[in-house]
Amino acid sequence: KTAAFGLPILQQIDPGGRLQAICMVPTRELAVQVTSELQRLAEFSGLHIVPVYGGQKVATQLHQLGRKPHFVVGTPGRVLDFMQRGSLVVADLKFVVLDEVDRMLDIGFRDDIRSILGKIPTPRQTIFVSATIDDEIKQLARKYMTDPAEINVSRDHMTVDEVDQSYVPVERHDKFRLLRAIMQ
Repeated sequence: KTAAFGLPILQQIDPGGRLQAICMVPTRELAVQVTSELQRLAEFSGLHIVPVYGGQKVATQLHQLGRKPHFVVGTPGRVLDFMQRGSLVVADLKFVVLDEVDRMLDIGFRDDIRSILGKIPTPRQTIFVSATIDDEIKQLARKYMTDPAEINVSRDHMTVDEVDQSYVPVERHDKFRLLRAIMQ
């Protein structure tokens, strides 16, 4: 899932620019996981990706933000905190991802999400990733997105006959190396 939204964003980030992408997630564990995957995908790109989340020293994260990241992954509370401090500057953001937006709303990040999205300039590409899309998520999409499109990958029908499909059995530890080899 991280590669699905991360690869297209990573390809469009200018390595000479400032912060251009932010991904908000509901938990610190997911922030660490998404950051790790994005760093692996961007390994030779020169892009700097930083996690920000509660439960870690603010000074450590402020130091990381001072190193001019291109992409930040964080929990809404910590993202909003750093925005209010002026240490997370969103003026050049081109991409905003809300990963597991349904969970973030369930655990009470509604106001933080609305506040953050309201402070990020447009135009930008905003991506909501969610296991469910209820009325509240649709309302957020209408308010903070321009002409949103829904992509549902859990439909109960088979792919079209024109698509050639194959699979490659691979050991868990070789998955990323194989993905890289196939893409190259």
